[in-house]
Parts: sequence; C-alpha cells; structure tokens
Amino acid sequence: MDARFCAFHTSLRHMGYTNPLGLTKLGVTADFSVEGGVVVLDDDGMPEGLLKENAYFAVFQKIPACPPEKLPEKIEYAIADYNRAGFTMFQDGGIGLSNGAHGILRAYNRLAREKRMNARGYLHFMPNIMDEMLELGTWNMPVSDYLYYGGVKSFADGSIQSLTAVLGEPYACKPDFCGDHVLTPEQIAELIAKYHCQGVPVAFHANGDAAIEFVVRGFEEALRKCPRKVPGDMIIHVQMATDEQLSRLHACGVTPTFFVRHVNVWGERHVNLFLGEERAARLDPCGSCVRMGIPFGLHVDSPVQPVDAIRSIHTAVNRTTTAGRILGPDQRISPLDALKAYTVNAAKCSARDHAVGTIAPGYYADFVQLSGNPLTVPPESIETLSVLKTISGGRIVYKS
Repeated sequence: MDARFCAFHTSLRHMGYTNPLGLTKLGVTADFSVEGGVVVLDDDGMPEGLLKENAYFAVFQKIPACPPEKLPEKIEYAIADYNRAGFTMFQDGGIGLSNGAHGILRAYNRLAREKRMNARGYLHFMPNIMDEMLELGTWNMPVSDYLYYGGVKSFADGSIQSLTAVLGEPYACKPDFCGDHVLTPEQIAELIAKYHCQGVPVAFHANGDAAIEFVVRGFEEALRKCPRKVPGDMIIHVQMATDEQLSRLHACGVTPTFFVRHVNVWGERHVNLFLGEERAARLDPCGSCVRMGIPFGLHVDSPVQPVDAIRSIHTAVNRTTTAGRILGPDQRISPLDALKAYTVNAAKCSARDHAVGTIAPGYYADFVQLSGNPLTVPPESIETLSVLKTISGGRIVYKS
C-alpha cells in the first residue's frame, strides 16, 4: 500500500479508520462482513472509514508486515523502552494479531539465542498460531531463560471507549445498546475448554460485565470437563467485574489483571458519557480483590498507554481522574498491594512465580532501583518517582 496516498489509523487496537482510497485498496465495501466486527456505514449505506473489532483485525492483516530483517532491532528498541521504565519482564499480548507472526517469532528466537534480550519475554499466541505450534509440537518447548512460549490469547469484547465492550446494562450515552460481541458465549466456552483440556494457559480479554460473565462461565465449564487448574490462566482488563465474578474466577485459578490507568485517563469520560458515576466508580476493582484475598496484576496495555508502572501504581493507590475526582474511593489500595500487582502477582500471569517477581534465593537477579520508596513517600507523590537503574540477570540494562 502506498503510504503517500493512503492513510490508516488505529485507535486502542479495537478500531481503526482509513480514507476512501484505503477502503478501496483494502477491499472494504458495503457488503464487507466479518463475524464479531462492524463496518460503520454513512447515511448513503457506504463505508465511512471506521472499522471495529474483528472487521478492523481482518483488514489490519492486509497491512504489509515490518520487513523480517528489521524486526530484531525493533524488538530490542521496545525492550529498551521497558528497561527505562523499570521492567525486567514483559508479555507480548498476541502473536498473530498483525501480519507477519512467523517473522516476529523468529526474531524473538534469534534475540534469545544471541543473548540480546535485556528483559524476559512471555509470548501469547492467537488461536491459529497456537494450533500450528500444538500440531508441530513446538509449544511449551524450553527456549531460554529470557523467552517463554505462553498461552493462547482471545477477545470476548472490545473497549468501553469504543462502545464495543459488552455490558449487562446499556451505555449511558446509548440507552438501547449494550455493546458488540467479538465472540458468542458458546464460542468463548468452546475456545477455553479446547485449550484448557490440553494444559494451555488461556488469556481472555474482557472489559464489560456481561463479557466477563461469559468468560467466567467458560472457565467453570472447562474445569468441569477437565478438573485441573492451569498456571498462567488470566483475564485481562476485567474493568467492570463484580465481586461475585472475581470470586468465581479465583475459584477457577484465573488471575485478573487490571488496566487501572483507565481510571485516571478516561475516568471522567466513563462517568459523564459511557457508564455514569455508579458503574464508573467500580472500574478496575482492585480494592475488592484485596478485601477478598485475591491476587491480581496491573498493566497499561502498551501502546494504548506508554509503558509506565509508576503511574499505574499511583493510579491504583489514589484513583484520581484528570479532573481531580477520586473515582471509587473504596477501590483504592495500599502502595504495597499495588507493588505486589507488578511483581509477585504479575509473575502468576506468566506462570513464572517460581522464578521471578520475588527477591529470594533461587530466583533470577532482576531488580529495579527507584528514586524513592513508594511505600513511604506520600501516596499523592508516587507518580514523581523515577527509575534510576534496571538490572536483569545481574546485568545493568538501564541507568539514568
């Protein structure tokens, strides 16, 4: 596609839009249809350029991939960005979401073989790529101390901001609409059971309370079929989970991980536009997990938000919006609990809590040195802290 004449923009990885020439080159017409996706039409019944969920993903697969020879240096650059933010381990949230999955995997393997990874990578795979690996017997093979083949990744719904999260009650701004299904409840249950019974960790994206319910039921049904818990099972974002849903997920051995920066960055829009104050106050219910003794992780869903654990921890502790509102004061947590969400609990999301996430004999020497102690500085000052040094495997990989 000639970038001089065609523009394609993605937003939040749940939708994208392109100009008329882009629609033509990508083959998007009024008849273009993808299950679990939406092509927005104008008043004349023609595509206006906005594509949502599976329609966006289907079209995005047609965008030319990064040249394979450039991938290793691009991944190294991204890892350096993580190191600057104090990270010694990361998750790649879906090999196969974009074009060129095999080239990306080869680049990771090359970097690991050549000992060029300065953070430990845990890779998730879209179902079609996972199926290839299972058929070839290459999944779960030991790669290196810096690269792990993780589980399968899928989506139950989209995002609240895109009006594609599936809610139990309608959106405040659209009283007759509860969101768009990416997968049906039956498809969700079938996918979870398929991989659960093979011992493959399942990572499911779910934002709305209705979508979360479908995923919870899927894990419960899978456990009835194959009564064993799979380390690394997790549910991603879980923004609108009820206490009852969190309890059932915990009983299934599924670790929730919250995109808590939503509270700060989009909290006011959630209150005023999408959800109303009562529902928005329960976004990312970290406090509920603490009260129920449920371990959870935190993340920023890069590139939706820049890689930044410090501001994520700050948000979990303070829950202030851009307008200074404390959104859901009962969901605030202590700095220690927020720190655990990025260390020992986060390691559970990668089934690596026996080797990373804790400072103890036998664990990898992965550390970060901050400019101050997040446990003792005033809570409202946590976001002013900075990373001074990042150490991976005993090596200094970043120094300010």
